[in-house]
Amino acid sequence: MTSGIYKRTEKHREANSQAKMRHIVSPEARAKIGETQKGRPKSEETKKRMSASRKGELNSSWKGGISSLNNRIRNSREYRLWRKAVFERDGHKCIWCGSVKNIEADHINRFSIFPELRFVVENGRTLCKLCHLTLRKL
Repeated sequence: MTSGIYKRTEKHREANSQAKMRHIVSPEARAKIGETQKGRPKSEETKKRMSASRKGELNSSWKGGISSLNNRIRNSREYRLWRKAVFERDGHKCIWCGSVKNIEADHINRFSIFPELRFVVENGRTLCKLCHLTLRKL
Protein backbone atom coordinates (compact mmCIF):
# COMPACT_ATOMS: atom_id res chain seq x y z
CA MET A 1 0.00 0.00 0.00
CA THR A 2 1.44 3.35 -0.99
CA SER A 3 0.63 6.35 1.14
CA GLY A 4 1.76 9.97 1.02
CA ILE A 5 4.44 9.26 3.62
CA TYR A 6 5.95 6.11 2.10
CA LYS A 7 7.15 6.17 -1.50
CA ARG A 8 8.64 3.03 -3.03
CA THR A 9 12.05 3.45 -4.57
CA GLU A 10 12.93 2.18 -8.04
CA LYS A 11 15.05 -0.53 -6.37
CA HIS A 12 12.04 -1.65 -4.30
CA ARG A 13 9.80 -1.76 -7.39
CA GLU A 14 12.39 -3.81 -9.30
CA ALA A 15 12.72 -6.31 -6.43
CA ASN A 16 8.94 -6.62 -6.24
CA SER A 17 8.74 -7.16 -9.99
CA GLN A 18 11.40 -9.90 -9.87
CA ALA A 19 9.55 -11.65 -7.04
CA LYS A 20 6.32 -11.60 -9.05
CA MET A 21 8.08 -13.17 -12.04
CA ARG A 22 9.14 -16.14 -9.90
CA HIS A 23 5.60 -16.63 -8.61
CA ILE A 24 3.91 -19.54 -10.34
CA VAL A 25 0.17 -19.21 -10.83
CA SER A 26 -1.87 -22.42 -11.00
CA PRO A 27 -3.89 -23.13 -14.16
CA GLU A 28 -7.10 -22.80 -12.14
CA ALA A 29 -6.09 -19.37 -10.83
CA ARG A 30 -5.00 -18.34 -14.33
CA ALA A 31 -8.43 -19.31 -15.72
CA LYS A 32 -10.18 -17.40 -12.95
CA ILE A 33 -8.08 -14.28 -13.64
CA GLY A 34 -8.86 -14.62 -17.35
CA GLU A 35 -12.59 -14.80 -16.64
CA THR A 36 -12.51 -11.62 -14.57
CA GLN A 37 -10.68 -9.78 -17.37
CA LYS A 38 -13.11 -10.77 -20.16
CA GLY A 39 -15.04 -7.88 -21.57
CA ARG A 40 -12.98 -5.33 -19.66
CA PRO A 41 -12.23 -2.34 -21.91
CA LYS A 42 -8.59 -1.72 -22.87
CA SER A 43 -7.09 1.51 -24.13
CA GLU A 44 -5.56 1.64 -27.61
CA GLU A 45 -2.13 2.07 -26.01
CA THR A 46 -2.63 -1.11 -23.96
CA LYS A 47 -3.76 -3.04 -27.04
CA LYS A 48 -0.65 -1.92 -28.96
CA ARG A 49 1.66 -2.90 -26.08
CA MET A 50 0.00 -6.31 -25.76
CA SER A 51 0.33 -6.93 -29.49
CA ALA A 52 3.99 -5.82 -29.57
CA SER A 53 4.93 -8.00 -26.60
CA ARG A 54 4.05 -11.13 -28.59
CA LYS A 55 6.52 -10.33 -31.36
CA GLY A 56 10.26 -10.04 -31.71
CA GLU A 57 12.56 -8.60 -29.07
CA LEU A 58 9.76 -7.75 -26.64
CA ASN A 59 8.67 -11.38 -26.40
CA SER A 60 9.91 -13.14 -23.26
CA SER A 61 11.06 -16.11 -25.37
CA TRP A 62 13.28 -13.98 -27.63
CA LYS A 63 16.69 -15.58 -28.14
CA GLY A 64 18.45 -12.98 -30.23
CA GLY A 65 16.70 -13.52 -33.53
CA ILE A 66 18.15 -16.89 -34.47
CA SER A 67 16.67 -20.33 -34.17
CA SER A 68 19.09 -22.88 -32.83
CA LEU A 69 20.64 -25.42 -35.15
CA ASN A 70 19.30 -28.14 -32.88
CA ASN A 71 15.69 -26.99 -33.39
CA ARG A 72 16.14 -26.65 -37.14
CA ILE A 73 17.52 -30.19 -37.37
CA ARG A 74 14.86 -31.74 -35.13
CA ASN A 75 12.12 -30.06 -37.17
CA SER A 76 13.62 -31.09 -40.51
CA ARG A 77 12.12 -33.57 -42.94
CA GLU A 78 15.22 -35.79 -42.67
CA TYR A 79 14.83 -36.05 -38.89
CA ARG A 80 11.13 -36.92 -39.17
CA LEU A 81 11.96 -39.66 -41.69
CA TRP A 82 14.70 -41.03 -39.38
CA ARG A 83 12.28 -41.08 -36.45
CA LYS A 84 9.58 -42.83 -38.50
CA ALA A 85 12.09 -45.46 -39.72
CA VAL A 86 13.23 -46.18 -36.14
CA PHE A 87 9.62 -46.57 -34.97
CA GLU A 88 8.75 -48.89 -37.87
CA ARG A 89 11.84 -51.04 -37.31
CA ASP A 90 10.98 -51.43 -33.60
CA GLY A 91 7.27 -52.09 -34.22
CA HIS A 92 6.13 -48.79 -32.65
CA LYS A 93 6.82 -50.06 -29.12
CA CYS A 94 9.46 -49.54 -26.44
CA ILE A 95 12.32 -52.00 -26.92
CA TRP A 96 12.80 -52.29 -23.15
CA CYS A 97 9.31 -52.61 -21.65
CA GLY A 98 7.11 -53.13 -24.72
CA SER A 99 4.88 -50.11 -24.05
CA VAL A 100 3.18 -48.49 -27.03
CA LYS A 101 2.27 -45.29 -25.14
CA ASN A 102 4.37 -42.10 -25.27
CA ILE A 103 7.11 -43.57 -27.45
CA GLU A 104 10.19 -41.54 -28.37
CA ALA A 105 13.07 -42.09 -30.76
CA ASP A 106 16.35 -42.13 -28.82
CA HIS A 107 19.85 -41.78 -30.24
CA ILE A 108 22.14 -44.55 -28.95
CA ASN A 109 25.22 -42.42 -29.64
CA ARG A 110 24.41 -38.90 -28.48
CA PHE A 111 22.87 -36.48 -30.97
CA SER A 112 25.16 -33.63 -29.84
CA ILE A 113 28.44 -35.56 -29.82
CA PHE A 114 28.06 -37.66 -32.99
CA PRO A 115 26.55 -35.38 -35.68
CA GLU A 116 27.54 -37.85 -38.40
CA LEU A 117 25.23 -40.48 -36.83
CA ARG A 118 22.15 -38.29 -36.37
CA PHE A 119 20.20 -39.80 -39.23
CA VAL A 120 21.57 -43.37 -39.17
CA VAL A 121 18.64 -45.65 -38.35
CA GLU A 122 20.94 -48.17 -36.59
CA ASN A 123 21.84 -45.37 -34.13
CA GLY A 124 18.24 -45.08 -33.02
CA ARG A 125 15.94 -47.03 -30.74
CA THR A 126 12.33 -46.69 -29.65
CA LEU A 127 11.79 -46.04 -25.94
CA CYS A 128 8.74 -45.02 -23.97
CA LYS A 129 9.01 -41.74 -22.08
CA LEU A 130 9.49 -43.52 -18.73
CA CYS A 131 12.35 -45.74 -19.98
CA HIS A 132 13.92 -42.75 -21.73
CA LEU A 133 13.85 -40.73 -18.48
CA THR A 134 15.30 -43.71 -16.60
CA LEU A 135 18.12 -43.91 -19.14
CA ARG A 136 18.97 -40.22 -18.67
CA LYS A 137 19.39 -40.74 -14.91
CA LEU A 138 21.96 -43.55 -15.44
